[in-house]
Amino acid sequence: MEKFDFEKAVKELLSGKKIGGKDGVLTPLIKELVEAALEAEIESHIADEVLQGKKTEETVTTEKQLNLQMENLS
Repeated sequence: MEKFDFEKAVKELLSGKKIGGKDGVLTPLIKELVEAALEAEIESHIADEVLQGKKTEETVTTEKQLNLQMENLS
C-alpha cells in the first residue's frame, strides 16, 4: 500500500488541484484510511470467531465479501 504523501498534497493544493472528488488531493488518503479500517474490521471479526471456536459458513462468507470489497477499493 502506497503511503499518502503530505508534501505532494500541499504542492498540488497550491497549484490549484481540487481537494475532493475522484482525482482530488485527498482521495489517496481517504482510500488508505478506508482500507485500514476494513482490514482492522476483518481481523477483529476473525479473531472474535477464533476465540469463540466458531468458524461457521457465515463467517467464511463474510470474510470473502469483505476481501472482495477491499479488492474493489484498490
